[in-house]
Amino acid sequence: MTCFRILLPTFAILSLSACATQGHGDLMATRTPDTLLTSYLVATGMVEHRLVARIAARQATRQDVDLAVAVDHNAWTMVRRAILQPSPENMRRADDSLRQLLQQAPEPSPPADALPVASP
Repeated sequence: MTCFRILLPTFAILSLSACATQGHGDLMATRTPDTLLTSYLVATGMVEHRLVARIAARQATRQDVDLAVAVDHNAWTMVRRAILQPSPENMRRADDSLRQLLQQAPEPSPPADALPVASP
């Protein structure tokens, strides 16, 4: 169930971003600032959740945290600019920053002493 909750928003954001980058600009050109803001909030929530999980599993370093904060700050700056000054270039930059933000959320690997999960 957790995997589904993580994969569904990721797929939705990446699908929306893919539409913008593959020439289907008609759909993405008419999006509202609310859509962009919602995409940012979902992406930053995913990154935060995965980063906290990595910290709890002692798999994150201070540099990982610093990088995640810097990328999140950049994404927020680009999203805010696209909302306040909508243009195709600002929307593209916001989409790129959201993709970069999502790359900061790798799945944490299970601890070495974790029990294997049986496949159904």
